[in-house]
Amino acid sequence: MNIKSVIVFGRIEFVEDYNKAMDISRRLSRKFTDNEEYIENEVSKYGRNTLVFALVPEHITGKIVNEA
Repeated sequence: MNIKSVIVFGRIEFVEDYNKAMDISRRLSRKFTDNEEYIENEVSKYGRNTLVFALVPEHITGKIVNEA
């Protein structure tokens, strides 16, 4: 399958569990840098002031493209 675009419908929820929010923050940070020392420093300094929201999908649709 070749999916050209995807649309997700759902609810946004606040991640209330601090440890889960910091885990998400660390994993997201690793998409941009592999410097673990930098990530831990940022999380320790700013983690308490960080809000993390999660998208809870209720419906996903995509546009399939059939290219020859």
